[in-house]
Amino acid sequence: MNIFSLLNNDTSELSEEERELVESFNEAIREKLIEALAECEINELINELNYDENAFREKLTDIFINGKKGYIKMPTKTLIDIFLDKKDEGEFINLIESLGGI
Repeated sequence: MNIFSLLNNDTSELSEEERELVESFNEAIREKLIEALAECEINELINELNYDENAFREKLTDIFINGKKGYIKMPTKTLIDIFLDKKDEGEFINLIESLGGI
């Protein structure tokens, strides 16, 4: 089993039971990642607004001109990469551990 295939929803080589488990985990981790990344983006914008209005304006201008691809449309692997760019591996491990009931 290749973890990157699983994170990109390639479950073709799995049994039905394994496929259901992987899909459930993938959905749960995506939800957690999207929630954490959105919160991080909001905090960054608020901090920039409070401490560096020019940086805040530049970020908003970039969003309005170039758009912002929504996290919901991104593959799980991409979400993980973005998360690890913004946070550290320890926080990623904590995020995964918070999914314990799956």
